[in-house]
Amino acid sequence: MRTPFRRKLRFFLLTLLSIAFLCFAVLNRQFVHISLFPLPYSADMPQFIFAVICFALGVLVGGGFSGMKVSRISRLLKKEHKNVMALQNEIGGLKNESWQYDKASLPAALAPD
Repeated sequence: MRTPFRRKLRFFLLTLLSIAFLCFAVLNRQFVHISLFPLPYSADMPQFIFAVICFALGVLVGGGFSGMKVSRISRLLKKEHKNVMALQNEIGGLKNESWQYDKASLPAALAPD
């Protein structure tokens, strides 16, 4: 649930971020030549666009690796949960069984008084 304070805080932070991005864009308007050396591709673009593209690629690659790790951990957690449930079912089955034993077949230490 969003409170009015959280809405105002979010608006304030987004405004600050927008102002910072605009200042960055204005200060980095000069064109740079980008070349992918082994490939025949090259481009001239403003420096801030190149920086934003690099940032976006970093976010995507980082998110992908993070997602793969979370997926692996989630699979492991599901597997362990199944093992725990199987063991709990086995314990419940053992508790519900009625044990019939012969007093003579028990060791002396375990024999009831």
